[in-house]
This record gives sequence, C-alpha cells and structure tokens, in this order.
Amino acid sequence: MGAFRPTFDELKESNLLIHLIDISHPHFREHIESVERILFELKLDHIPRLRVFNKEDKLSRQEGEAICQKYGGVSISALHPESLEKFFLLVDRKLWEKSHSTTEWIMSG
Repeated sequence: MGAFRPTFDELKESNLLIHLIDISHPHFREHIESVERILFELKLDHIPRLRVFNKEDKLSRQEGEAICQKYGGVSISALHPESLEKFFLLVDRKLWEKSHSTTEWIMSG
C-alpha cells in the first residue's frame, strides 16, 4: 500500500472512481468487497463509484444484466465495442449527478 500512497492521495480529488471488475473471475464478488473495504479504510468511500464489469462476453446476456442490476454497474467487452457507449453515458450521468448535487448543496447551504 505504501508504494501506492501518492496514487491514493490523488484519488481524494476525484469526482468519480471507476471500479473495473473481471466479471468472468469466479471470485469477483470477493474482489468487490475487498475494494470497498480498502476505499473505506482510505476514507475514499464518499466518492461516487461506477462499477464496470469487463468481459461481458464470457456470460449470457441475462447473467450479465442480473449482475449489473444487483451491483449497480455496467458491463463491457472489448469484443463488443458498442458496449462502451453505455459505459460513457453512465460516466456522463454520474458526473452530471455529482455536479448538480454539489450545486444544490451550495445553493441551499
């Protein structure tokens, strides 16, 4: 963790964290939990996150959709370049929500 300390410090300034997850890995759920725990320990858990499940081509469409629904994420695949469009749309939406929630807080505060 010490070697990554400068990177973690830079993350504190982020508006959005992209958590890339290999959906084909049999232990991806545990990986999600580990990352969440690390973000909490580093006091980065307040930063909005977008879970991006990579390798959607390794699962059926129904399985991928169910996982994305459960974990609030989006799936992508290098074999399906069109999947990147929904990813970019969600990034835009998350950043828009973040900027508008900040603006509302400033206006009401």
